[in-house]
Amino acid sequence: MRLHQARIKLNSCRRKLLFLPQLNHLWHHLLHNMFISCLIGELPNLQLALLQVAEAERSRDEEYRLGEVSLSGMSASIKMDTDDKIKACVTLQSFTLEDQRPEMTRISSRVVTLESTRENGVAADICWTRETDGDVLESTFQRVYVCGSLDFLISVSHFFLDDPAADVSSVESLKESEPEKQHHIVQGNLKAEGTKSSPGTQSITVIVHVESPELVFVADMSRADAPAIVATMECHGSLRSLPEECNSFLVIRGLRLTAMAFLKECREDIAATVLHPCDLYIKSSQAKDKPPFINFVCASFNLRVSPVIINTIMSIFAAMTMSTSLSKTSSLGKDDVDPGEAVCEDLWKIKALGKDYQPWYLEQKEPRKEAKGSWSHTQAVGSEAAVTGEKLQLSLESFVMTLEGGVGNQTTPLLLAEAGVMGSVQNWRSFPSLQTSVSLQVSSYNEVLGVWEPLVEPIQTPYNQSKPWSLNLKLCQTGGLASPQTIPGDEPAPPLALTEMTVSSEDSLNLTVTTRGLEVMTTLLKAFSEATKGGGTFGKDCAPLVVTNALGIAISLSLGADICIFQSHKHDGKKVVHQPVIELSAGKCIELDFSKSEALGHTSVLLRQESTVFSLSFTPAGYSAVDGVPLGRLGSRVYSVYPKDSTSSGDEPEDKSKLRTMLVCNIESQDGVRHITIRSLLQVINHCGQSFKLLHRTGTATYETIGIVPSTGEFCVPLIYASQQLYLAPDSGEYETSTTYIWGKSAVQKVFEAGKSGILWVVYCPSTQPGNKPLWLSVRAQPDEASFVDCSITGCATHTLHLSSTVCLRNFLPYSISCLLEGVSESQVLDSGHAVDLMQAGATSLLAELTLKGYQGRTWRGKLDLNANPPEYLTITFLGDGWGERRAVESVTLALHSSRRDDQLLLTLFAPYWLVNKTGRLLQYRPDSSLLFRHPSGGRDPILYTHQPRGLFSKNKMKVSVGNSSFSGDFSLDTVGSSGCLYCKVNQHVDLQVGVKIQMSSWGLTKIVTFTPFFVFINKSSLELEVMEEGTRDSWIYLPPNELSGFWPVGNLKQLRVRKMGTNTSSKVFNFSRPDGGTVLRLPEKPGGVHVDITVVENSAVINFSDLQPGTAPFLLVNHLTGRALEYNQVGCEGQRWLLPEQAVFYTWDEPCKDRRLHLSCEDKTLELDPLKNGDGVLPVDVQAPLRWACFLDGMQRVFVLTSDVAVVARARDQGLGLGAGSEGEFLQKIDIALNEMTVSLVNSNMKQEIAFMSFTSSGIIWEEKRHRWKPLKLNLSIQLEKEYKHPTEDKIDKETKGVKRFSAGSGFEFELSTDGIGRCLRPYSCPVRRSFIPAFSMTYQAWSHQRSLEVKLFRLQVDNQLPGAIFSTVFNPLAPPKSIALDSVPKSFVDMSAVVKCNEYSSIMQIRYLKVLIQEMGVQLDARFLNAFLQTIYTTNSSTLSPQQKIEKFHEDLQLVSSDLPNQSFQDATSTLLYLEFLHFSPLKLHLSLSLSSTGENEGNQQEHEAIPLESLNLLLQNLGATLADSQDLVFKMACFEVKYQFYTETELMWAVIKHYSNQVFMVVVLLTFCFGWFCHFHQMNSLRICGCRQFLQQLYVVVLGLDVLGNPFGLLRGLSQGVESLFYEPYQGAIQGPEEFAEGMAIGVKSFFGHAVGGAAGVVSRLTGTVGKGLAAITMDEEFQQKRQEDKNRQAQNFKDNLARGGKGLLQGVVGGVTGIITKPVEGAKKEGAAGFFKGIGKGLVGVVARPTGGVVDMASSTLEGLKRVAESSENIHRIRPPRVIRADGIVRSFTSRESEANLLLQTAEDGQYSSDRYFAHVSLSPDNVKLVLITNRRLMLLKRDVLEQLDCVWQYPLETVMPVACQNERVTVFLKTDKAKNIVFPDARTAEWFVRKLEEAQLDWREQKMQPGTS
Repeated sequence: MRLHQARIKLNSCRRKLLFLPQLNHLWHHLLHNMFISCLIGELPNLQLALLQVAEAERSRDEEYRLGEVSLSGMSASIKMDTDDKIKACVTLQSFTLEDQRPEMTRISSRVVTLESTRENGVAADICWTRETDGDVLESTFQRVYVCGSLDFLISVSHFFLDDPAADVSSVESLKESEPEKQHHIVQGNLKAEGTKSSPGTQSITVIVHVESPELVFVADMSRADAPAIVATMECHGSLRSLPEECNSFLVIRGLRLTAMAFLKECREDIAATVLHPCDLYIKSSQAKDKPPFINFVCASFNLRVSPVIINTIMSIFAAMTMSTSLSKTSSLGKDDVDPGEAVCEDLWKIKALGKDYQPWYLEQKEPRKEAKGSWSHTQAVGSEAAVTGEKLQLSLESFVMTLEGGVGNQTTPLLLAEAGVMGSVQNWRSFPSLQTSVSLQVSSYNEVLGVWEPLVEPIQTPYNQSKPWSLNLKLCQTGGLASPQTIPGDEPAPPLALTEMTVSSEDSLNLTVTTRGLEVMTTLLKAFSEATKGGGTFGKDCAPLVVTNALGIAISLSLGADICIFQSHKHDGKKVVHQPVIELSAGKCIELDFSKSEALGHTSVLLRQESTVFSLSFTPAGYSAVDGVPLGRLGSRVYSVYPKDSTSSGDEPEDKSKLRTMLVCNIESQDGVRHITIRSLLQVINHCGQSFKLLHRTGTATYETIGIVPSTGEFCVPLIYASQQLYLAPDSGEYETSTTYIWGKSAVQKVFEAGKSGILWVVYCPSTQPGNKPLWLSVRAQPDEASFVDCSITGCATHTLHLSSTVCLRNFLPYSISCLLEGVSESQVLDSGHAVDLMQAGATSLLAELTLKGYQGRTWRGKLDLNANPPEYLTITFLGDGWGERRAVESVTLALHSSRRDDQLLLTLFAPYWLVNKTGRLLQYRPDSSLLFRHPSGGRDPILYTHQPRGLFSKNKMKVSVGNSSFSGDFSLDTVGSSGCLYCKVNQHVDLQVGVKIQMSSWGLTKIVTFTPFFVFINKSSLELEVMEEGTRDSWIYLPPNELSGFWPVGNLKQLRVRKMGTNTSSKVFNFSRPDGGTVLRLPEKPGGVHVDITVVENSAVINFSDLQPGTAPFLLVNHLTGRALEYNQVGCEGQRWLLPEQAVFYTWDEPCKDRRLHLSCEDKTLELDPLKNGDGVLPVDVQAPLRWACFLDGMQRVFVLTSDVAVVARARDQGLGLGAGSEGEFLQKIDIALNEMTVSLVNSNMKQEIAFMSFTSSGIIWEEKRHRWKPLKLNLSIQLEKEYKHPTEDKIDKETKGVKRFSAGSGFEFELSTDGIGRCLRPYSCPVRRSFIPAFSMTYQAWSHQRSLEVKLFRLQVDNQLPGAIFSTVFNPLAPPKSIALDSVPKSFVDMSAVVKCNEYSSIMQIRYLKVLIQEMGVQLDARFLNAFLQTIYTTNSSTLSPQQKIEKFHEDLQLVSSDLPNQSFQDATSTLLYLEFLHFSPLKLHLSLSLSSTGENEGNQQEHEAIPLESLNLLLQNLGATLADSQDLVFKMACFEVKYQFYTETELMWAVIKHYSNQVFMVVVLLTFCFGWFCHFHQMNSLRICGCRQFLQQLYVVVLGLDVLGNPFGLLRGLSQGVESLFYEPYQGAIQGPEEFAEGMAIGVKSFFGHAVGGAAGVVSRLTGTVGKGLAAITMDEEFQQKRQEDKNRQAQNFKDNLARGGKGLLQGVVGGVTGIITKPVEGAKKEGAAGFFKGIGKGLVGVVARPTGGVVDMASSTLEGLKRVAESSENIHRIRPPRVIRADGIVRSFTSRESEANLLLQTAEDGQYSSDRYFAHVSLSPDNVKLVLITNRRLMLLKRDVLEQLDCVWQYPLETVMPVACQNERVTVFLKTDKAKNIVFPDARTAEWFVRKLEEAQLDWREQKMQPGTS
């Protein structure tokens, strides 16, 4: 029963209060008054002004405003019932928090607002209810808006939460209110006591609803359109607390992040989704006295990331942190001094320790104060803390992240990562642990095909299923390790936490890299690297589908339930109404979107794009409908429609095809959007720079304009005009209509017969002005690739007309040119790098005058006279205009390159060489004795030079002189990428050195040759300096700050002095000809010195002067003794100096050119220090109290400390030397990464072929022992353990302990083994053993207090050649050691890298104590075809793929490089990270190289048709014989190791040092190979390069010469004999050491090895000789198909000797049969291909083949037999491909690899000796368990294959698909009915397989019908 209700309203009033920070302790008093006021009435408006004043006496002015809080319509009510139920409610209509700081500039001051969305106008409703079972607090908030102004929100929180101490005046002013305050406190306490006395509360429930919140994060609040991230969601949460447990639940629905403008009025429809709507569920429960359990679930999390979004987020974070930095800056007082502004005093002044100088290693640490409850050192070290037991369960079913590139709404999807995360986090309040399983699949976007292709492939599972690649992550943290107490006297630190993380995967990580994927990665890196530069605006969300009507008539679109109209993101919450039919008028487009499909769910994107769920239907006006257009397939599909009159009438027409009209539905992808264009069969693409009118002839001389073809655009011809005669006319009106039509019915049949190449013709438009030349156009009609839905269509295709000019002229000169055509009044001007269409140029000849302006300040004129087929290269001579009658006329020769591109003649005017003079002196060039060019010193313009050969073997060489010096030696101009130094003699003692660098231009036709001074000064200091060469008299050179200048030394001493400008005293001399790691030169004036560093590369020696930085002095000497002085001086120099006790001093060399070591002495004990080495030791001056010293790096500074304090040396060892305790003890952090297997597949998307397959494989099963850590056992012990584990011997099983075996493994080893793979070694030592394996890739990172280590291992790497018919199936593989050595050693990784890095908290320099890389012996097999395909795949971006604008930009980049001053790369090098390398070692490399320049597979290029038969035959014979001579196998090369000790390097210097070391040796190998292959004449041009390692060159020359196949590879025989003799003596010796049984075994192995190498080597020599002869005979036949099949047969590795014999006999039989039948077949084949000329060519091939083929078969049989004998004798094993090549279907889409499909395709390629290799695999089924018989479907035929005795696949029967009739399926039996034969019955393993086979057969027939309709196919 209700007793009382108090609710009274008052008149409206407005109250305004001012709040100060000093009044915060009265907040509860204010709130109490406000609540009482609301109880007795409403509080319509309330404003609280917040002032940021620190003192009460300050005036409350507006400049101190912080913000303002506004509340409107707040009311409260209380309801009490007789049963003690209480209900209190507070409502609020609006709330606003504004930022009113005067120093902030913002467009909107709103920070937090609450607005109502309900009819009652309530924005916040808070209701508290007390019932018998507990309290319930329920609150609802409407439309919460929060602007993410983090600095303001932090300031407000500090305002209300901080309690600063009030001053006296504030306290006095508040004393009056103190009694009232106490009164309310007493009443509050009484109320609390009354509450406690009431019945006990059983539960507390809190419910919170937040509806339509909006969080806005913006970086620039001063702009209304500033980019912002807006978060919207719906939040519902509850908390229920019971006496025994506490449960909570939080639901976030529709969480969405959107990128849009800051204020709503600027957003409009512009919004880009960052995070798609997702739902989050968080549930927590905690029982009494038990840890909490939290469950986090998210079904889908879809995130989009683009460069603009990244830039916006970075800007937001920068803006959030800016206020903090500004406050810190403003907090500095006027008396604060910036350390960087300290005045540099005398650098070399002796400093007193403690007063003037106190380094970290001399500091005395204060005892640590222990806080209450903190760790105490009295606790037992190693005691583990109690595990708290908290647990968080994480479940993220689908995480999708799309990386996009581009700007604004022009973004393109690049990468798509799909992942699922399942994991748990435990004990986060004590020692947290994390266990997570991540399933990952990554795809890259192929924009050409508009599909996603796998990057990280899914894993294939049984039954042809797949799953994502999974990764396991474990992270645990433990405690109990005390800090190492290395320094005596220091207090022990708290225990350090041990963190160990393990990342592993049991699945194989399969990566697929395609040419499109490489382009995506390049675009991605470029886009996100430029994201930090800012710029860019948000665009709107793009529709995934855009339908364009280009038919010329209206259409009606029919949208199913899965397609809807695209609606951009808006916040009005309106639902999109589904429209089933949409009318689309001609020329209009509409944006569509996919509806949500529950059937697809969270399916992978690779599976979704294969789905056919989404389709579209449309109806053209007046025609029948087109149904079921699949939107998942890109390309063009042709549909047939009929007039509605014919379809609506009841009577069908007699010939329905006459009424049929064809149209095209073209689907293509652009920027991730699928554009569906509905058009006719004809479209026109204009490649010219002007627009044209497309006309239809209506009468004899009348034309109707159909439309305008825009410049460099396309135009779809309307449906009614697609088959009519069409004409062209320029839109400018200066020319008439074309004299002939560009399209008509007669052209349709010609194009269809011509096939895919199309036909080309030239039309012209007469000029409207008499006497002017007409306008010429090239028109190519080309059929498009399209599939036909109606398979009854014949003789029809979709076409594209390409319009282009007949001639295009490009200017690749650094000057503008003008072109004046004959008969044309106005010339056309071409700027540098631009191109122009010569529309008036005729199709048969071209005559024009070219004018070159500005070159050398003059005008040059030349004539261009070309016919229809000009040569590829020709020269044009330009004559210069004279400056007077007396001046002789000069000439300039330039080059012109001509080529055919896009049906036009492309002419490029260029200079083959640009000679750039940056020396600052006059240069003279002499190509030969008759020519001389002068290049002035002040001219920045390059000299344009064209080489004109004088003879057949002339080379592009040149000589250079500087001023009046003599000319240098000849150097080549064609060694692109090389650089060097030229010597020009002035006299007998002086040589002027000129640096030369040769670069290729971006357009690939011009080589840029740059000449610079070899010696260059760079003054990077702030001083004005002067330098003088030693030996010259007062010839000082002025060096201004931050500038470069060339230096030409004239003396032989190679020494310099430096001084400050305006002074007379200079530094000591230093050497400038070689690098020395940097030198500090002392100067008497401030700042006391300058730092000089010399960097020497091939073409320059840069002398850098820079300001002194901390640590640049060679030594800092510290005498920490109390009673002894330290004497020091440079070794070899006089004048000792003394350093008194408790003093320190910086020291630099007295004589920089002398021995750089420091001599130290204390009393009678001496010491010499190397400035590059660390160390420590003892000086035995006093036996009882020895003196200790340490030399270490403190940053860049080398420090020497002499002390008697052990703690100082210990601290130096710990921090400076990195040798303290803990570096070799237990680690603090450890990360283990292990991958069982990893593969990389390289695919060329353009060739639709897999090129290479790289596999990283594990070791297989091994056994490990643990003495200190787990290490592999020797291979022979592992083999015996594995044998006993798999096949235990009964007598070795211990009867007492069941399942435990004890056995002896020889060599004194005895083991005990259990059935679970765990055992123990009993003798000769005791340790546990286990069954394990070495992963393919492993990485271990460990961190100690002052040291980090990294260990990376790669067990085995193999690269396979996946091209069909490859000469070498394996490109790269490690070579296993001899079997006897391998058995007696542990398995070794192919690559093993170990690194130890010292970490000093006081130093920023990376000190590498140890870095070692070991690489095992390897084999490389290369052939020319693989190299070409590999390079085409890797280097995807070239000049042909660049847009015209990109080509112009590239050209101007080269032009800017030419016109700039001296290169300033030394400035860039100075910013590289500095490294100190104590020991770096890269192991020697041993390489077995096999090389073949033969090419198999596709024809590399066809000979020209007009070439005569004798010349063609001679060229073909020479090419093949040359390739034959070039083959060589198993050449052994050795490369020396690379080692560095105690050196400073920058990252750039180290990289170039390694490159130079190995490139010299690789260059040597290339020269050797080239010399032996007969091409050494081309490398004579490189005589300016200095070949290092001449000794190694001569030592390995015999390896190449004796390793050629044409000589039989006698080097292989000699090497084999040497290995055999070595094994004959080594193996018995090794056995004798172990025992008599091992001696006998070793003797057997040695004898077998000796005879194996001897016999095998001899057989190998004869086999190579016969193989070379056989290849030559095959080349003589001039039959490329025969050569390819022969090579493919040889590439198939035989399994055994029997297989070798069988293949040899088969080859002999094929040679005899092919030679005899070739007399008839070859002329017939030639006549079919080339007509009469081909017939006579075939006769020649047939006659030669009669003799060559049988003879070659005999030779090949001998070669095959001897090769088998060699393998039997040497007991060698073949290295096979890891997996068969990937199958890429005709659509070119790279799909996930399936072994079933690839293996079947390989069978198809090898069946019947490759007779069906041109077929495309479709499906297959094995009809027997052993794969002896299988049925196979291709795109052309159905066939049954069966294996013969030699495991060769023979075809039992095969039938073309057009002869296959509908089949009958009854259980597992399928009956195939044939048109030409009896029916075939096929019995499958089960009925399910039979039904699957029937479906695949029907799909193959449908695919065949579609392909049959293609133009040019039969």
